[in-house]
Amino acid sequence: MSESGPGTSPMGVKNPPLTNEQVRLLDYLETEWILNGALPSTEKVRLHLLWATEAFIVEAYNHVTFRKALSARGITAPALSTEVNERGILTSRQIAAIRAIWDIHDRRSDKKKLDDLTISTQEWNGWKKDPVFADTINQLTESVFNDNLDEVYRSIVAQSRGGDISASKLILEMTGRWSPRQGEVDVGRIIQVFIESVSRHVSDSKVMEAIASDLMSITGTLGATVGEHAVKTSARKSIRGEIAS
Repeated sequence: MSESGPGTSPMGVKNPPLTNEQVRLLDYLETEWILNGALPSTEKVRLHLLWATEAFIVEAYNHVTFRKALSARGITAPALSTEVNERGILTSRQIAAIRAIWDIHDRRSDKKKLDDLTISTQEWNGWKKDPVFADTINQLTESVFNDNLDEVYRSIVAQSRGGDISASKLILEMTGRWSPRQGEVDVGRIIQVFIESVSRHVSDSKVMEAIASDLMSITGTLGATVGEHAVKTSARKSIRGEIAS
């Protein structure tokens, strides 16, 4: 960028310092970027910063130091007139960061990878708010997942062959040969059906109470619940018999 281009001071200084007003604008823009993943419109800026004129905002966006400050926070600055045909394209630093983060064979931590590229976590997190960058990350995530499915399957099979029961169950479930639901038995329902069947053939309430007592001692609270149901069923049957006679 030449000394007469956007962002230079009248004295030709390439990196003029920010004014207090520009710093205030920068803080507001960063807040909007964090909350909404986008820069606010000029109209919205002026609603919150009543002193900011449209000319001031445009000048700030063209200010080289201001744009660098936005970039350092991971905020995508509005395009300059010379950049109109280049929007939607990731920068070389963003591409380098993505390649490093998603290199599954690189055992460095994400923080270490970014540090080695002189990219702050603040800048990385800011990039993730950018729709173009976020979409690239999402597509890459899906691609990496699909590219490594074979390794996942091999790992599960290896664990299963090593005697890992949970891995074996997972393989059977994935192939439709077994489901955890197959092992679920509603004991309460089974006992209840059993009692209803017995009550149709046993009219002696004392016998029914004895059966209920056995259920309570064998299955605890569940038996007590079903046992009470059995006694009530027997009592209703006894009453119906007395009325009929």
